[in-house]
Amino acid sequence: MTKSFIFSINFAQVLKQQAMKRPLPGYFTVLLLILFIGFESHAQIKINTPKTKKANFDVATVTLTLTAKDAENPQKSLRPRVQVLNDSTKQVLSEFPGSFTKDQLSLNLPIYKKYQIKLSLADYADTTLVYDLTGKKVNYKDNQQVLMRPQRVAFGLKVSDVETGNDVPVNVVLNNKNRNEQITLNNKDRNKDGVYKVGIREKDDYDVEIKDGNNLAIYKGKINKSKGTNLLITAQKVQGYNIYTVRQFKDKASLKDASLLAVKGGKTVSLNVQDLETDENIKAGAIFTNKNRNEQIIIHPTTGSGRAIQVKLREGDEYDMEVNASKNYFFHTQTIKVQPKGASKNVMVKLTKLKTGAKIALNDIYFDFNSAALKDSSFIELNRVVKMLQTNPKVKLSIEAHTDNVGSKAKNLKLSNRRAKSVADYLKEKKIDQNRLVTKGFGEDRPLVPNTSKKNKAKNRRVELRVIRSTQ
Repeated sequence: MTKSFIFSINFAQVLKQQAMKRPLPGYFTVLLLILFIGFESHAQIKINTPKTKKANFDVATVTLTLTAKDAENPQKSLRPRVQVLNDSTKQVLSEFPGSFTKDQLSLNLPIYKKYQIKLSLADYADTTLVYDLTGKKVNYKDNQQVLMRPQRVAFGLKVSDVETGNDVPVNVVLNNKNRNEQITLNNKDRNKDGVYKVGIREKDDYDVEIKDGNNLAIYKGKINKSKGTNLLITAQKVQGYNIYTVRQFKDKASLKDASLLAVKGGKTVSLNVQDLETDENIKAGAIFTNKNRNEQIIIHPTTGSGRAIQVKLREGDEYDMEVNASKNYFFHTQTIKVQPKGASKNVMVKLTKLKTGAKIALNDIYFDFNSAALKDSSFIELNRVVKMLQTNPKVKLSIEAHTDNVGSKAKNLKLSNRRAKSVADYLKEKKIDQNRLVTKGFGEDRPLVPNTSKKNKAKNRRVELRVIRSTQ
């Protein structure tokens, strides 16, 4: 069967157009005008073409209803981004970002093909479902539930005795700071190499607490992927003290090499701790945090008191030292630089007793300029205050803030009051009872030194703690 198309050609019009493009000879033009004057001449051309059948694009499909769940918490529904790919070519055929309705997504897929359905969601590992429709019937309907696993990175811990080389059994608690999750590990969670291993969420931060078999704390710290999730600890007993050296690594292979903790060419530091008023020796522990590498030395007293703490530190490195008595005393912090040459170093620390009227100045408490907002670098020192208050639950403190003399007196007084309150608010956030805290701002009225230099002004900008109720 054919279909006709009619094309009409107006020769007069063609002639005019041609004349405009290229002039014709005069006699030829006159002849043509005589032929066409008074009428219009048309020619018709008829073209027959075969008739084509309209293509049918209605392909039989299968309806697939997808639901996604957290593999570790199947009650939790997820709404991932979905891609449909050709199984053989891996070409993306369609995408469905955020198209889940009532926690499910319906897909209409042509049959006789094999697909890959890829699900992606932040904080979860990509999950791919291979879906074969080569043998399915028309109008087939299917439901698929996909379990998506949170992205994980391995946490590893090895604790070894320095003298025997034997593994030390410990209990481990990992608290996820980003969500309400806790992981506990004990002796049964060690592998054949003596390493405690578990998967933790890749993008989250964790507080880790490690205790020995007697439930005494060995180490408290923080781990995450950027800082390292592998801890290597060596333990030793020295003159009435348990000494733990802790290194944090990103490389899990380092867990097998305890020699990484060896202090080659180290220098012995002797630490004596006494009562500020009586000069009596105090039973105390210490933490040395290496500022040059990801390493800590934690020392716990075990028996008696009065003995100096002997610790070997790396020559040339700088350490933050924190000294704590078990109870009834303020903590003490200072920085120690271990010189590469010279004799052993002796350090004397005097601790202030927690009695009514006693006072200490906090180190490293920083605020934004002309602001009461605490800088993150202040939290290390404030967490020490939290620990002290937890250890001494009857103590009540006055938090007292001071400024230098830059600005008006009235403005500085208001600023100091706000800063004291900021410190108290942080302690309250850490579950310290607000009835144990009072705040007071003194502005510039109580300088430690004259405000005659930048160095002196820095000393006068401070936060102090004063005991208004003691443990006695």
